[in-house]
Amino acid sequence: MDLVLPSQLEEKGPGDNAAVPGFEDEKPFTTRHASEDAIDGPDGGLRGWSIVFADWIIQFVMAGAITGFGAFQTYYSTTYLPKYSTSTISWIGTVEVFLELALGFIGGRLLDGGRFHSTVAIGCLVFVFSLFMLSLAKPNQYYQVFLAQGVGLGVGLGIAFLPTSGVVAHHFTKNRALAMGITTTGVSLGGFAWAAMFNHFFNGSIGFHWGVRIAGFISLFALILSNILFRFHPGPPRHTASSASSGSPPSEKPKPPTVLFILRDPAYLITFIFAFIYCLGLYFPMFYVQIFAESHHIDQGLANWALSIINLCGIPGRIVPNWIADQMGIFPVYIFCMTAAAVLCLVMPVCTTIGPFLFFCIAYGFFSGSLVSLFFPTFIELNPNPAEIGVRLGLACMACAVANLIGTPIAGALVGPHNKWVRGTSFAGVAQLIAAVLLCFAYRIHSRRNKPGSP
Repeated sequence: MDLVLPSQLEEKGPGDNAAVPGFEDEKPFTTRHASEDAIDGPDGGLRGWSIVFADWIIQFVMAGAITGFGAFQTYYSTTYLPKYSTSTISWIGTVEVFLELALGFIGGRLLDGGRFHSTVAIGCLVFVFSLFMLSLAKPNQYYQVFLAQGVGLGVGLGIAFLPTSGVVAHHFTKNRALAMGITTTGVSLGGFAWAAMFNHFFNGSIGFHWGVRIAGFISLFALILSNILFRFHPGPPRHTASSASSGSPPSEKPKPPTVLFILRDPAYLITFIFAFIYCLGLYFPMFYVQIFAESHHIDQGLANWALSIINLCGIPGRIVPNWIADQMGIFPVYIFCMTAAAVLCLVMPVCTTIGPFLFFCIAYGFFSGSLVSLFFPTFIELNPNPAEIGVRLGLACMACAVANLIGTPIAGALVGPHNKWVRGTSFAGVAQLIAAVLLCFAYRIHSRRNKPGSP
């Protein structure tokens, strides 16, 4: 990436921004200006909703397979990799999630650079190839499973995830949050479906090897369909307006903004910090809800279904708040949902009987789903210029990747072997409360600079 040195900034006057890479135009700081570069065409339409369905398939197949890692965790611990601790095995799923987000910056750059179709195709090929390689892994060969599943599937999804998510925003303005929320329901449904299918295969007559191969063939055909539907996307957005203002030929694509330029935006910087803090506590209740139920002697059947309830309740949570956000604004809805999720984390330790525990699973599933589905639309709201969506979302994903890598282990360590649940839930709840406060500051800055008559 091209970083701009402070000395370069000092040497340039107000009219010389075009000479510094990434500072060609100050317009990216306001959505009113950025919207001038939006793609022409209908809001959604056949093309837009075809892209939504294509992305939903990606989320269902690729992200869903990774979300359903719990089925692999159980099978590896008891049957396939019994020589290794559960903590060691869990690193396979942790690395998958980390790569999914950490590679988002690269995928975002490729999206902005007009390489959408080839990037998605490569990511899908890596994912399917890794599934078939996983089916060849031998029992008690940890490195084979780690490379094929942890690294291979993670890299495949990491390459394709952000471009396919970000491209949806190229086709919507009025219903952008709703469209992006619908695509994320594929993660919840996919995680539920893949986990159920893998459990059936692994514990039945099909077994591990052919179970994974069947998943590979299903993924292959589904991802072929997805890539066909993605052909509705015409390619990189046009930049006629920005090119004319800079004096460059219409065919010349402007360079994407530098990281330093993006972080100079106060609203984006605050929201970037928000992304890191909110991800510190987001997944702790999901990862530990079954252990929490068992430690409080809640009905075993309910304990076994607790994570599934959270995932399924996340489906309406990924649609309804996004629809409301399109009507009332992203930030007010997101702040409310973030605060609600924080309060639920803080009261989790007192949900020790069937009724309150079931209420917690339903409510946290709904609001945690909204936290995920509103994440990308919030960053796009700060600057909806299609030429910059990829790099801005990719940078936000890097913050989430690091937070996810360390957040849940920290909360788990706070709980400790003696199940001090108040410590872990307080960590998660306070993190989300701080994130809600940061969203308020970002919303205030964003609203003030976009008032009519503001510079």
